[in-house]
Amino acid sequence: MFSPNRSLNLGGTYAIDKVAYLPRPSGSNGNITGYNVYVSTDGFTPLDEMI
Repeated sequence: MFSPNRSLNLGGTYAIDKVAYLPRPSGSNGNITGYNVYVSTDGFTPLDEMI
């Protein structure tokens, strides 16, 4: 199972109340079927699980 990690640095602290996912337009191969989103103020230490 392949489990890549993605980081997004917004350059500050913001209130975010949702995350949207747009599936690839061609076929179902490679579509995300499950995920977890973690937030952090220092980029390393997770504060809480959002989803």
